[in-house]
Amino acid sequence: MDHDIGGFAAEVSRNDGHAVVAVRGEVDMATAGQLWTALEAAMDGGSKVEVDLRATTFMDSTGLAVLVKAHQQMARANDAIVVREPSTAIRKILVLAGMDTLFDLRDGDGSGVPR
Repeated sequence: MDHDIGGFAAEVSRNDGHAVVAVRGEVDMATAGQLWTALEAAMDGGSKVEVDLRATTFMDSTGLAVLVKAHQQMARANDAIVVREPSTAIRKILVLAGMDTLFDLRDGDGSGVPR
């Protein structure tokens, strides 16, 4: 499933029993709704959800709010959102917002991102 607007896209795929939401472009007020739609589709399968942010170039507070909302929804099922490969810019935003302690941040090889 692909939600594409402008340079933004959020593509949902399933891999080894979990969903991956690959996000490309800018996540802001104009695209946060599409990100939420993709996350809802990913969470609908009842499996672990990974959000791949390697191709995400910008994220504002509305994008962060969508990730928190998804995290809260997954936490009700005793599961978590994994944020995989955030770009340098996105990692900085997550750290500045204090969200590096909320999300399970992973490098491409699956290892944890140093805090």
